[in-house]
Amino acid sequence: MKRTLALVVLVIFSTVAWTQSVQDDLRKIAEFRRMSPSFQKDTLLIGTQINLATTYNRLQKMDSVRYWLWESEKMLSKTKWQRGWGFFYRARGQYYVFTLKKDSSVADFIKSIAIWEKEKNWRQAGIASARLGNALLMDLQFDKSLFYLNQALKTFEEHNDYFSQANTLNYLSNVYRSMNNYTKALEIHRRVMQLVGKYKLNPDLIQYRHVATSYLFNNMLDSGRYYFAKEGIDIDKNPEKINDNFTYNRLSEFFDGAGMPEKVVKIANLSLQLAEKNKSVAYARTAHEMLHKSYQNLKNYEQALYHYGRAQQINDSLEKAEVSLKLSQLEMQYQTQKKETQIERQRAELAISKQTLLLNESKMSFLNKDLLLQQALVAQQNADKKRKEAEFKIANQQQKVAMEQLTQQNELTSQRQTRNLLLASIAFLMTLAGVLFYHNQSLKRKNKEISASVLKGQTIERKRVAADLHDSLGSTMSSLIYTVNAIDTNNLDNDEKNVYLHLKQMLDTAYNEIRLLSHNLLPEEFEKQGLAEALKHFVRKINQTKTIQFDLSIDPQLGRLSPQVEFELYSICLELVNNILKHAKATQAQINLSAPARTANRPNGELKLIVSDNGIGFFSNESDGKGIKNVRARIESLNGTWQVKSIENHGITNIISIPL
Repeated sequence: MKRTLALVVLVIFSTVAWTQSVQDDLRKIAEFRRMSPSFQKDTLLIGTQINLATTYNRLQKMDSVRYWLWESEKMLSKTKWQRGWGFFYRARGQYYVFTLKKDSSVADFIKSIAIWEKEKNWRQAGIASARLGNALLMDLQFDKSLFYLNQALKTFEEHNDYFSQANTLNYLSNVYRSMNNYTKALEIHRRVMQLVGKYKLNPDLIQYRHVATSYLFNNMLDSGRYYFAKEGIDIDKNPEKINDNFTYNRLSEFFDGAGMPEKVVKIANLSLQLAEKNKSVAYARTAHEMLHKSYQNLKNYEQALYHYGRAQQINDSLEKAEVSLKLSQLEMQYQTQKKETQIERQRAELAISKQTLLLNESKMSFLNKDLLLQQALVAQQNADKKRKEAEFKIANQQQKVAMEQLTQQNELTSQRQTRNLLLASIAFLMTLAGVLFYHNQSLKRKNKEISASVLKGQTIERKRVAADLHDSLGSTMSSLIYTVNAIDTNNLDNDEKNVYLHLKQMLDTAYNEIRLLSHNLLPEEFEKQGLAEALKHFVRKINQTKTIQFDLSIDPQLGRLSPQVEFELYSICLELVNNILKHAKATQAQINLSAPARTANRPNGELKLIVSDNGIGFFSNESDGKGIKNVRARIESLNGTWQVKSIENHGITNIISIPL
């Protein structure tokens, strides 16, 4: 009983340890990503991501394994880190073992071995060789499996790595048990126990349940029961405690050979349940095959036919997966050949281009000679032109004297005409200015009327949306919360309780967010008491529900502003605060609203709104986001300016100036 409790505690501790390892690796990845670009940053990130994928493999979370392997491969393709590829291929090979992609797993392990041998890292090469031997066992290639496992064992023995020797011997025992050579398997188990005792290795290296099955198949039933008991297992009373598909399969084979089909059915059903829980297709197939054989011996032909059909379905799906993988490989080979053909064609085109360039150079030489001849002809023409210009100059001076006399007469006439035209133009411009002034005043009146109408419309629409959120969606969320609270949690297991608590927390958060949003769209304080009171109420609400603490500072001399200015400033504050809550990752934020400062250029003063935080920075008011566009449009409608100061990891400061 004590041994059983110890094993349960060990399993729970291992799961918790793996989960903690996942959290630690995720935290490290976040820290490394914030580092400045460097080769060290890339290697730290890649190593941690591969370690995280390996941990997820142990936890059977294949989607997470696939994602982190993909992230690592992307970075490795841009980084010349050969050791990283060695770790990557070994981790991905183990992933392919779990997903039954046999050919792919073997190919990746071989690549890993080649890299580590080139790096002269005997231990990593030995580990990859041992993993390859285990992968070949999954494909029942016993000779190849034994070759790579013995190669790894020899490496570990040469370097006195006793821990790796024990692990590799356990792999070898699995091979001999799969070959039904239980005498050899038992001999290897005894070697593992000697290593653990002699060198004080971790006792968990002794796989007692596998030792027990080896004793059973050597017709040593009492010894088999003894080693099962070391793990708190009685194969007659509580075989469900085995919780290992490999051992279940060996027990099923033992009872089948002993002519005990009823016990085969019991053990095979436990193996099937565990395989379906862990989504292990290979073990599920073996369980269905054993159940088919046992039910046939028991003359329960209906169940025998059912399990035969299920085993065939799994075989068909595995064959389809292999065909799909081979098709993908052929497609990759085709694309590679296609690219090589394109490169050859581009090389041929480059040779043709070089020949064309040489021909063009010859043509340029000929054209240069022709140009020199043309320049000589132009020089002769220029000399003739200068002579004719001298003759034309003399004739031109004679005409100039006559033209001066005529010009004096024309100037007098032109002055009179210019004076009359100037007077007419002045009269026309004064008339036009009067018309434009009247039209401008009319447009200003219309713009004021339109702005007032738009403000009124926006106010009405905000009231309607706030009411809809509160009355319709708020009521729905209240009903959902009431329904969830009515669930009896006493009938739920631990996982379901965790889901229930998470769902309840999410519903409460959503309900509070909806109430805050419906209130903030157009709070009652805004209509009754103006911008200052509305902002005070808004900040109080946020500080009650959010982790970020907002400080609000409003100049006591600030009175009521025009409805449009107050409405637009409130909307701008809402949008900027929303950006801080969503993106800034800040702990503190400030809103400062100062009274208008009067200057010579702006006698009515200039209002300043400053919204800042201590978040991560990285913000630009030139963004194309809808919220940023709305803020920019509102500021422009008030003829204001918007300045953003963003410092990485020190937050953002928004400075908005509005002339009054």
